[in-house]
Amino acid sequence: MNVSQAGWASVDITPEIGIPLGGRGPQFAEITHVIDPLFVQALVLEDPTGQRVLFISLDLVGIGTVFSLDLRFQLATLTGVPHEAVVLNFSHTHSGPMTIMDKYPVQQPIPENLAIYQQRLFDSVIDVALQAVANMQPAEMEIHRGTSTIGINRRNYGPAGKVEMRPNKDGFFNPDVWVLDVKAANGERCVAFNYGCHAVTVYGWQWQACSADYPGAARTFLQNELGAGVHTQFLQGFGGNIRPRQLSDFENNQFRSAVENEHLEIGAELGRDVMKALDQPGEKLELELAAAAGRFQAWRDHDKLLPLSHWQEQARSEQEVNRNLGLYWVDALEKGRPLAKAVPWDIGLVQLNARNQLVWMAGEVCAEWLPKLREWLADPGLTALGYCQDLPSYFPTAEMIPEGGYEVDRSNWYRKTGPMPYAQTIDDSARRELLALKRKISSK
Repeated sequence: MNVSQAGWASVDITPEIGIPLGGRGPQFAEITHVIDPLFVQALVLEDPTGQRVLFISLDLVGIGTVFSLDLRFQLATLTGVPHEAVVLNFSHTHSGPMTIMDKYPVQQPIPENLAIYQQRLFDSVIDVALQAVANMQPAEMEIHRGTSTIGINRRNYGPAGKVEMRPNKDGFFNPDVWVLDVKAANGERCVAFNYGCHAVTVYGWQWQACSADYPGAARTFLQNELGAGVHTQFLQGFGGNIRPRQLSDFENNQFRSAVENEHLEIGAELGRDVMKALDQPGEKLELELAAAAGRFQAWRDHDKLLPLSHWQEQARSEQEVNRNLGLYWVDALEKGRPLAKAVPWDIGLVQLNARNQLVWMAGEVCAEWLPKLREWLADPGLTALGYCQDLPSYFPTAEMIPEGGYEVDRSNWYRKTGPMPYAQTIDDSARRELLALKRKISSK
């Protein structure tokens, strides 16, 4: 069939009560109630030559490396989508299950209920992908572009003159809203949309609640506007240092905790911005699919390793998260275990056609990476997906490293590949691999 095709599906992955929550480091608060369900969604595209790409969106903080590698291998095997064209994207809700426990520097074994959940999760992702492939229909597609200001840069200077987690009106953030509108021959419709902002609203007022946070609220808003049968799918962008603007307390130069159901307001605002984009003339998309994926080495700076005394103090902390970190790193340093020299970082390109491409990166990619990638690829309209495939850590730019701050320093304490910050060679490493991927796609 010499036409483009598309298929989509959605499966509920809401965890049970009692499973540890993720998005809050190595501490073990358990789910006590569910505010709204979590989903895994799939969108598969096929061009007239039979080339395919698969986007899997998960209402999760992320998943572990081994889990991700096995899952993508199985998805490629069972769907016929090339491995480099399988993209797992996480909404990074901080109110979902602790599905990256294997990355946290903790000495506790994985709880049995979490292990059981993760096996069911694996099966659910496979099921939703196979459903999407089975549902493929000839389809017409358009790309729409808009803007939203629900996000704000969260790196700003505090009273001591150091970069802290504070709202920064002048800091960089990407306002772009990218929307893919897919209309199948059988009358069904899919609206996939991309924006970059942390999903950290719900846990500010309900610490032990399960929720998809504002991305889930945005999906629901769009279904209410477009029709309950429309498949709405969120693709998280470069939101590593972007928080919801609505939580900014500018007068006191700090973020406040959310109040009840505030995630619904933020999701509705993003939903309205998506609707505005859909109301603008779109660009008809004739698929010419190609994809390339690779890894580069993000080197650690061992000269910045904090002394043993720091971790010993952490180990005596009354706060669970700090105590767990301290105990782990004291044990590692006293036993002389080798620390990570570098982190292999996943990166990829997906070409929809000659005029439209998406870049994806693993981890919590800071927003300032987008203008760099657009410059390197000579593509001012490049669309970016963060939180893809794996969640190694935060990914600052080289310019951020001397500034310090959570994304540069403390965040690395929370990963077994830490605890040192990255070296300032990360830009060069990423650029070389990205340009190699561009050459690979150009040669196809």
